[in-house]
Amino acid sequence: MSKNAFTRVDFLLNEIEDEYVRENFYRLKLFLENLDLGDDIINIVNNIISSGSSDAVNATRLKITRIAQEAILAQDVVKAFSATHVELATADATREDATIIGIADNDANIGESVNVVLLGVVTNAAFTIFNVNDPLFLDVDGGITNIKRSSGFHTIVGKSVGGTDILFQPSNPITIA
Repeated sequence: MSKNAFTRVDFLLNEIEDEYVRENFYRLKLFLENLDLGDDIINIVNNIISSGSSDAVNATRLKITRIAQEAILAQDVVKAFSATHVELATADATREDATIIGIADNDANIGESVNVVLLGVVTNAAFTIFNVNDPLFLDVDGGITNIKRSSGFHTIVGKSVGGTDILFQPSNPITIA
């Protein structure tokens, strides 16, 4: 990643007063430091930052568009199938299957576009079952649960911020022995 992009993200971290937005930019910085998806993500971030738009200051999430490799519902957790396609993630198969890229923001059938939130606040009526500050984990078939797994892989998805919102902050999977 270019040094200029890191400088811009650091600038936003220092200038934004809203703690939730600042936390998202901090997570974005960590995410970009550890991610090697080429110039696609870097260009997205640079375009948002250099546009001078208030969207960068008020951003609540970072998302990309990919093609659904299988039927996906809004709120499903997905993994990269290829550079252009995503499919459902699962916590009970392989580490690769539990390594998530994001959460679907819309329903999509096979071959359709799906918006994938990489980081940030996601709203869905299905999230009302979680209590405020519940840690959230990847379950089987791309699901989200507040119950830790006892086998397979433990992948943190984020936490509930109440009502219909969760803060999506993915982590790498941990093998459960």
